[in-house]
Amino acid sequence: EAFVLNSSLPTVINDTTLEFSFTVDDLNALKQQSQLAIGPLSSFISFTSAMITDMNSNAVVPVGASLARDVSAYLYDVTSPRLTFFTMDMNRGEMRLVFDETVERDTLTFGSFMLYSGVSNDTDIAVHTLRGGSSLSTDATNITIAFSESDLNEIKRK
Repeated sequence: EAFVLNSSLPTVINDTTLEFSFTVDDLNALKQQSQLAIGPLSSFISFTSAMITDMNSNAVVPVGASLARDVSAYLYDVTSPRLTFFTMDMNRGEMRLVFDETVERDTLTFGSFMLYSGVSNDTDIAVHTLRGGSSLSTDATNITIAFSESDLNEIKRK
């Protein structure tokens, strides 16, 4: 797999070192590539001579894909995703979960989250644990799920 940075720019330039901080869009697009940059053995770089020039306008020597350079240091992603917000469409029987980073759709576990009719210690709050459904999305920051018919009917009943 290969990935091209679309909007990330260098953040630190120190003599011979160039450091990039990924934009949120580039980072999320990169995370959607399931076999790319998941560790040091899947992290290589190639570039054209248009990447950068020196102080005398000499272009960098290009490195083609067949000679891609391996990463010299790699820090693993240890940041857990956070749910930013969610929406529900009871006419369509769908719920959209929006996270702050790309999540893996196939790891969505029905039964691991509940819907509540309110937030308090009140015993009159209706609670429903989702028992099934299907994901309508690919790996992304937005995951849309379709409620199972029994879950949808039970939610509407409560």
